[in-house]
Amino acid sequence: MLLFILLVLSFTRCYAQVYTGNMVWKWDTVICYDEQNAVMERLSQTFDNSGYAISQLIEEKSGNTWVNVSRVIYTNDLSGRVATALTDLWQAGAWAASVRVSVTYSVSGQITMESVERNQGGLWGAYVKRIYSYDSNGRKTSMIQQRWIGGDWENDLKTSYTYPANTITVLTEYSDDGNPWQVGGRLTYTCDLNGNYIELLMESFEENQWLSSFKIDYTNDAEGNILSEWAYAPFGNGWVSDSRKTYTYDNNGNVVTGKNEEWDAGTWLPDLQTSYLYNNKEYMLLLNVPVYRYEVTYRGFPLGMEEKQGMAFHIYPNPAADFVTVDLRNNCSDVPVISLQDHLGRPVKAPELDHDRMQFDVRSLPAGLYLISVKTKEGTASRKLIIQ
Repeated sequence: MLLFILLVLSFTRCYAQVYTGNMVWKWDTVICYDEQNAVMERLSQTFDNSGYAISQLIEEKSGNTWVNVSRVIYTNDLSGRVATALTDLWQAGAWAASVRVSVTYSVSGQITMESVERNQGGLWGAYVKRIYSYDSNGRKTSMIQQRWIGGDWENDLKTSYTYPANTITVLTEYSDDGNPWQVGGRLTYTCDLNGNYIELLMESFEENQWLSSFKIDYTNDAEGNILSEWAYAPFGNGWVSDSRKTYTYDNNGNVVTGKNEEWDAGTWLPDLQTSYLYNNKEYMLLLNVPVYRYEVTYRGFPLGMEEKQGMAFHIYPNPAADFVTVDLRNNCSDVPVISLQDHLGRPVKAPELDHDRMQFDVRSLPAGLYLISVKTKEGTASRKLIIQ
């Protein structure tokens, strides 16, 4: 079950990455340590010639030997997004298929459904599916999870997302055996003016009222990287320190170390907790196996290496600061449709593309990474664009 949770919560971010200059950075190896600072686990990724992650391996340290635990094999679509993720477990000296996840996406690249199957006796059977919805700004509004029980899909879990000013609220509801939804918990993130997390309040709904159950205070650097997460537990009418997570980053904005500690009698002591690998406030990987600390190394790929051949078009200059030219080079026979998304997949208003070559103004857009997609009857192709 633990490995299933790890897969479900981490695979959709396996292609998350950091863009710096003309390079794309992806985590390569994660070394995990226990409370005695001994190496306990290693996660590693492999990549294809286009820079897409194609596998993830988890190993445990046994004496001086690494022993296989599990692996995930990915297939990717033409845009480099995960299409399927197959988890195998190492059993009796061989790999045994365990869980398979298939992902579908919207035109703008957002995940719309995750279908999870389990392998039992060599046969794949439906297990769980999650359906996602988004608002007009590309923000997630809901996730409904259903389980395959007795030959039918039954409601299991639902999360609803709302976005009041400078906050993100996540309401969780559950259903027993498909019965009507019951309120479970609520998470409220408070953000600064740059959208960085400041505080997370966790509440449970008991006896028709909301009760505080946990609180996390965040500190961030000037680039929005999370430096620490300080957790508090309720005590009387106030809060007491419970635990903390701290992170360090390299010059490219990649998290390179993470550490977990608990507050015990006025002292911070090593603690085994689940951990995240962050890129800004977005996580790249969930370490669901409790660890004290971890160290990460990365591989860099030239920007544009991931772009696979499709309906060809060109954009220049790239990076750009004021105007961008989209050039189809006479490769389409009908009126093309252009779309522009930011690095989170949120749609950004883009001009109509009514001929083979056109120029548009990007001076009003914030600096960062964007994705330009052009669709014609010949197909759809996408290119990354950096706005400085």
